[in-house]
This record gives sequence, structure tokens and C-alpha cells, in this order.
Amino acid sequence: MSIEKTVAVFNPSTWHTNIQLSGAADQPTGVDPNVQIQLVNGGAGTDGAITYPDFPLSLPTLVSFEFNLELYWETDPSVTMPGDYYTIRFGSGSTNPIDVVFVFWSGYSNNGFSGSGTYLLKNNLAVAKSTVSPGAAGAGESQWYPITIKYNKSVVNTWTIITNGVTVMTYSDANALSWQQLPNNDKLSVMAHSGGGLRMRVWVRKLNAFYKAILPIQTYNTALMPVHFYPASSDSTFSSGRAAYNRVFYPRISATNIASTAAITTRKLIYEPRDASSRMERLKMQAIGQSSMRLKETDELRFKAPNVNDARDAIRRSRSSGYAVPPKVFSKL
Repeated sequence: MSIEKTVAVFNPSTWHTNIQLSGAADQPTGVDPNVQIQLVNGGAGTDGAITYPDFPLSLPTLVSFEFNLELYWETDPSVTMPGDYYTIRFGSGSTNPIDVVFVFWSGYSNNGFSGSGTYLLKNNLAVAKSTVSPGAAGAGESQWYPITIKYNKSVVNTWTIITNGVTVMTYSDANALSWQQLPNNDKLSVMAHSGGGLRMRVWVRKLNAFYKAILPIQTYNTALMPVHFYPASSDSTFSSGRAAYNRVFYPRISATNIASTAAITTRKLIYEPRDASSRMERLKMQAIGQSSMRLKETDELRFKAPNVNDARDAIRRSRSSGYAVPPKVFSKL
């Protein structure tokens, strides 16, 4: 049995403890939770990056992930305009990476897209550009603002980019499943480039990332067998009901059957049309499962499974038992 579990990769207090610095990126400064790193210092043609070498992108059971940070930029005093760009990269640079690029330079051009703005690149080729404000500048110069990127392992709404609280792009990737399974692709990088005529200084802080994956239920709940509530009994009905309930929501998942999780939310507890006995069996399975197991962390156990037919039958028998029309009623007719 499996459960959808949320796993934290790093949080705003630990993000700077397991990173690789490259280029002009400086050492962390400040005190938690406001520790920050300067990626570029405004020098002409300089690059700086921080990298997480073990971000679990290729985890076969991964369902989704979310990455957050706060960013601050300012124009270098030697020039009048900021630039060129900063990038958040998912995957290795040599293994078909996904780049979210925030471009300041109006002369930028890539694969038919051009101008300043927010881009999504696949293997260094632009596949989408946002037309929604704010653009690369975010909330503006000399102030911190949040950026959130969400990935959903589905061919619909695969990527969502949120800048300063505004959803600036939603992109559906037909190759989402195959990209996520690429080997040697477990990297996450945050990079910035200060150009020649356009120069800027960039800082980041409060990085946060977590993912959701289908994990064996034993890793989440190893407690004793729960109480057998109605309609379960102390025989195989209980275990078989729990197993059937689990199969309805989470079919077997493997490296070759990763797409099956996308259809989970569209499944129905009771399929129609069904004969009465089949429907009752499925209702029993549902009641047993919901009262004894959680398939997601957000699920709550449910114990309400009233049998309204029993109550109605008891009322009917109580009200009609031994009743007859009194003789005096007939005598008046």
C-alpha cells in the first residue's frame, strides 16, 4: 500500500547548508532566517550560481514539487540600466534542463521569442514567454520579492511561475513524464548574469523546496491494526475492504506506469450503472477504507456510515405493529 507524502528538501533556515557556489557567488551572510547570498556583484560579464546537486527530480514516484525564494536586485552604480538576467534551472545543463529565465535586456531573442520578460526554456530553447506583469524586474529595484515555481507531473499545467504573488505563466508540457525520468538530472540551480552595458547586483534568501511522492504506507503509518468499525468484521472482509479501497485510489505504480497517478483525482467511489449487490459491496469497501486508513496526509478518518434503511424499517414496524381500525369507526359509516 502507498500514500502521497510531502517531503521537505530544504527550508528557509537550512537552504544554505548544502550548496555548491560557483562564479562570482559569495559566501552566505546574515542570520537565519535572513541569511542571503550575493550571486553577482555588478562586474561586467560576470556569472554567479548556487547549486543543489541532489535535488530529487528523477525520483520515479515523484508527483509534484514546489520551489520558493526571495530575490533582490539593484543596478550597478557604473551604469544606468540593470541586466542581463537571472535564471532558475531544474536539471543538469547537459541533460535537457528546464530553465525559467527572467530577462532584463530588450534585445534578447530565442526561438522566435524576443524582448525582456519571463521565459521558459527547454534544453536552452524558449518554448514560452509570459505576457503578464510583473516581468523580470519583479516588484522593482532595491526590494525583496518572492518567486514561486511549481511543477506537476502531468501534461496539463505542468509548470506554474508566480512572481511577487502574481501567476505570470502556466505551461503544459507534453513531455513532462519523460523529462522527469531522465538519469543524472537531479540538480537545482539559481544563477545570475551581469552583462556588459547592462549590469546589476543580485541577492537571494529564504530558499524553500519540497516535493510530493507516492511512498509505501509503512513509512508513514506503522501503528497496530485499527479498530474494526461497522460494516467491517473480524474476518477477511476488513483486510480485503482496505485493500480494495487502496486500489481504487492508488493503482500499482512503477517506473513504467508513472502516468497512472494523474487519473487518481478523477476516480469515483461508486461506478454507475451497477446492480444493487455490487453497489453495496463498494459502499462497504468505502466505509471500511475511510474509517481505517489515510491515503494522503490531508485525509481525515471518517466513521459516519449510517444505515438509514434499518432506522426506517424499525420506525415502520413500530408504528404499524398490531394496529387495526377501531370497530366504532366502522359503526359510524
